[in-house]
Amino acid sequence: MNVSSLPAPNVSDDPLRPDERFWGPVRSSSNGDLLDVTAFTLPDGAAPPHACPVCADPGSKGVAVVYGYPVFECAGCGVGFVWPQPDAELLSEYYRRSYWDSYLGDSKPVYDRDDIREHILRPQLKLATRLLAGRSKARILDVGAGDGSMLRVFRDAGFNDSSGIEFSADVAEHARRVSGVDVAAVPNFSEFDQDGWDLITLWAVIEHLRDPAEYVAHARRLLKPGGWFLLMTGDNSSLFARFQGCFDMWMYPPEHLFFFDKRSLRTLMSRGGFKRNFVRLGFQHPLKEFALWGLRLSGAMRNQLDPRIRPHWRSTHSNLLAAGGKKT
Repeated sequence: MNVSSLPAPNVSDDPLRPDERFWGPVRSSSNGDLLDVTAFTLPDGAAPPHACPVCADPGSKGVAVVYGYPVFECAGCGVGFVWPQPDAELLSEYYRRSYWDSYLGDSKPVYDRDDIREHILRPQLKLATRLLAGRSKARILDVGAGDGSMLRVFRDAGFNDSSGIEFSADVAEHARRVSGVDVAAVPNFSEFDQDGWDLITLWAVIEHLRDPAEYVAHARRLLKPGGWFLLMTGDNSSLFARFQGCFDMWMYPPEHLFFFDKRSLRTLMSRGGFKRNFVRLGFQHPLKEFALWGLRLSGAMRNQLDPRIRPHWRSTHSNLLAAGGKKT
């Protein structure tokens, strides 16, 4: 995370901001306008975290208040996290069925969007297929299946023994309807006890969770020996954000509660009991990923140098990180 020189724009300048009901108490204003990012402060009566939720290090520093939510950064592993966390009732309302009515500004299922399917879903499929050694009969569980797009990609590739879970019954029904895949409603993953999986995935889910360490540890318990765990999230130490002197574009609570980089992901996987861990930049072939990275960086540079574009508090580009571990 980059914590230096954070400009504070008006909320109307951020098209990806959460719905107004979920901003939380905004700390400051300027000329009557609400601010997205303000100086760090804790709500009255709130205590700072006694330990990092990922590595248990006792040292964390306040970074800023984003959309009204205080964000800390761990001195041990470097993870950023919202504290105090929003309560479960608010998050349950946030992730209602309507969350998927216009996901990332489009009502189509993610697998029907050419750019996401070709640059994110298919590369994830290739990585998972390689780890599974091409075994089409492997049992796959997608945790936080969303609209079922990743499961649809698995199924279309011949992985017929693949299913997913969602904590919301409405979202699970939506996934079954729009993607034609097997998704069950499981309100509490820690109580999900079906084991014997060859692969468990969390695609763009770990940053949404109130307790990511427990999810990772429980996923390991559910895997069969030799099974793999895979996750994908944003890189909150991306060079794009550093170049622009701001936070990474994945910084938007309360939708995202944790903000990972390579170091904190390695810590998360190791403390979850996984061996043969890896954290890599994206899912593409290294040459293709390098080319895409170059295009993103040039875009960030243009935004930084163009005098017509106001300073950003959040990067206009980002990387994806893939992390995995094997149960031995």
